[in-house]
Parts: sequence; structure tokens; C-alpha cells
Amino acid sequence: MVPTTISRGFRGAAVVAGLLVASATTARAELVVSTATKAPGIAVGAKFADDHVFDLPTDAELRLLRTPTGAQFEMRGPFKGTLEKFTKDCTGWVAFSHAYCKSKSAGDQLPVGGTRGVQK
Repeated sequence: MVPTTISRGFRGAAVVAGLLVASATTARAELVVSTATKAPGIAVGAKFADDHVFDLPTDAELRLLRTPTGAQFEMRGPFKGTLEKFTKDCTGWVAFSHAYCKSKSAGDQLPVGGTRGVQK
């Protein structure tokens, strides 16, 4: 009876490991467009994979929401590349050299929204 118990335990462990691998590979981030200005072919509510290559013309602006974390980002044109490349380019001491980083809210530095005060 020992071999049967071991094989059942092994099968159970294999099933659990398979589920963990499957859940890790399916949990990909998705980008949802919340605002699009002068961005041809990109509509509000459009969904893109996290590694999508955006091609933004001059003066184009996108505000994106990364799901499931809820992180907000703003991209400006002219720019061609992924959101990861954009945020990397707009962070640090070389950010001033990129025209699309000239906004205070470029990258992940969106302006802070309204807050609620104490109600009487």
C-alpha cells in the first residue's frame, strides 16, 4: 500500500505545481486607455498588452491604467516604444534630453487628484 500512497501524493503535488505554473503565466498586466489626445487609432477604453509598442506622433498624449495593479501612467509623443521603455527614458538624469519627457506628468508622475476633507 505504500507505493499507492506515494504515487497519489506525487500526483497531487504535480497537479498543484501545474496550477501554479499556469496561474503565473496567465497573470499578465494589461494597459487600458483612460484618455487619448491626438493619438490616431487609439480610443478611450482600448486594451493593450503590457509589451505593446506605441507609435505616438508629436503632441499626442495617452493616459494609461495598468491592471490589475491600478498604476497610472502618461505617455507623450513623439515616441515609439513600450510603456516600460518610456518610463525608463523619463526617469533619471537623462530624462531632460527627451522631448516627450518635458511634461511634469510624463511617466508615472501623474498629478495628484483631489482629496476629501473632514465633513461637519
